[in-house]
Amino acid sequence: MSVYDDLAAAKSAADLNAHHSRDDTHSNEHPHEQVHVHSHDHVDHCFQYLRQSLLCCGDTALEGQDPRTDNPGTDGTGAVHICKDFDGILAWADSRRLVDAKHN
Repeated sequence: MSVYDDLAAAKSAADLNAHHSRDDTHSNEHPHEQVHVHSHDHVDHCFQYLRQSLLCCGDTALEGQDPRTDNPGTDGTGAVHICKDFDGILAWADSRRLVDAKHN
């Protein structure tokens, strides 16, 4: 099911981020350009929030094995998902917002 791939991806991204985290605010690629770097705690919070969302809204679409390979796994390509109407969600939220500021 897709939710397991989603969780594995979030875990991999969190591990990669932890490995590459630095305390400086300058990029090696552009030494004169200052970039905003969130604290490790903030980034960890974001990944935990994503993980919680995936657990709560787990996509149970079946992602069948690719018949052209003997690999037991899947990359999810071609799986059919039933998605929520995101435009409808935004419209519902906008109609109930308390302040007149729009989201980005």
